[in-house]
Amino acid sequence: MKYARVSFLIFLLLKPFYIFGSGGLQFADIFLILSAIIALSLLFLNRHSSSSAKGVIRDNRFFVIFTFLAIAINVCYFVTLGKTSFLLSSSYLVFNLVAVILFSYLSRDKSFLSRISSIFEMHLVIQTIIFLLGIGRMYDETRYMGTMNDPNQFGFFVFITFLYIYVIRHWLNARSTRTLLALVLSLFLIALSGSTGMILGIGFFVVAILCYAFLQIGRTRYSTIQRIAYVCSITVTSFIFIIMPAWSLVRGESPVGEVLSEQVIIERISSKASSGGTTNGLTFWEDRGYDKLYLYPQYILFGAGQGEYSRFVKAAMPLEVHATLPAILFVYGFIPCGILIIWIYRRLKDAPVYAKVALIALIVESFTLLNQRQSLFWMFVVLVGGVSRATATNLSDKCLLEKNS
Repeated sequence: MKYARVSFLIFLLLKPFYIFGSGGLQFADIFLILSAIIALSLLFLNRHSSSSAKGVIRDNRFFVIFTFLAIAINVCYFVTLGKTSFLLSSSYLVFNLVAVILFSYLSRDKSFLSRISSIFEMHLVIQTIIFLLGIGRMYDETRYMGTMNDPNQFGFFVFITFLYIYVIRHWLNARSTRTLLALVLSLFLIALSGSTGMILGIGFFVVAILCYAFLQIGRTRYSTIQRIAYVCSITVTSFIFIIMPAWSLVRGESPVGEVLSEQVIIERISSKASSGGTTNGLTFWEDRGYDKLYLYPQYILFGAGQGEYSRFVKAAMPLEVHATLPAILFVYGFIPCGILIIWIYRRLKDAPVYAKVALIALIVESFTLLNQRQSLFWMFVVLVGGVSRATATNLSDKCLLEKNS
C-alpha cells in the first residue's frame, strides 16, 4: 500500500498546477487513478485487507448508491438525446467515487494525514511566493488565479486547503501557530482571487469559531478567547486594508483612497451590495442559475441530467445551476440528492465541533459556486467522517476504562 499512498500524495502535490484547460483530466489526476489501481489490486490480492475494504464500502454506501443512480439518469438522457456531455458528466461521478473510496481507506493512517497537511501548507506558501514573484496567472486586470484557470477555482482550492489543514492539525493535536499562518495566507490569497463565495465561506468559518469560543467562556480563560478574537480581526483587517494596498502603492504609487477602492474583493462585495445582488442586469438567482429550479420544477422530481443546458430556454442563462447541492437536486432529482444528503449527514452528525464548523462553512460556500466536480470537496466530507469515527472510538474506549476501573 506504500506505493498507493505515494501516488496519492503526488496527486495532491500536483493538484493546483493546471496544465490543460478546465473541464477534463489534469496531469495530477493520473496519479490518483494510479493510486486507486495499486490500492484495489492489493486489496483483491490480500485476503486480510478484504474486511477493511468492505468496511470502507459500507461507510460510503449512500455515496455509492447516489453515484449509480446519477449515472443511470445521465445514461437515460444520453440514449434519449444522443449528447455525449451526459457521458462526460458520468465520468466525473466515477472519478469522485474512486477518490472517496480510496481516500476513505488511506486516510485511516494518521501519519498519512500529517503528510497531507504538510503538502497543503506548502501549497499556500508556494502560491504566495508565485504571486510575489509576479509569475502567477491573472483572469483579468483585477482577479488573480495563480497556477489555475479561473479565480473562483483558485479561491476554492485555497479555501479547502485551509480547511484540510485546520481539521487535520486539530485532530492530531498539533501546534496552532502553523494553522494561524495558514489562515493568514488563505485570507490573503482569497482576497486576491476576488471570489465573494470564498469570502463568504471563510468569513462564516471565522465567525462560527469565534462564537463557539465565546460560548465556552465558562470553560476557557477569557484572555485566550480575547487573544483569538484580536488575532482574527487584526489578520483580516491588515491584509485587506493595509498590506494589499501597500503592495499596490509600491507597484503603482496610486493615492491611498484610490488603491483601497480598487481592491478587487472590496469592489466586488460593495458592487453586489449596492446593486441588491444583481449582476449585469441579472438577479443573484438568475446569475447562479437558480431560476431553473422554479422555471422547470418537474426536473426536481426525476432529474434533468447533467448536460445540454441549452434545453432550458426560459432561464436567464443557458448554463448549469452554479451551486453544488441545488445543481445536484436539479440534474438528478430529489431521491439521489436526498441519498447524498444522508451520506453527508451521517459523516457530520457525530463529528466534534471544530470539524462540524469546517464542513458547514464549506457547504455554505457551495451554495454560491459549483464544487461537485471537485474531488477534494467530497474527500473533505470523508475526512470529517473519519474524525467522527475516531472521536466515537475514543469516547467508547474512555467509557470502557471508566467502567473497568
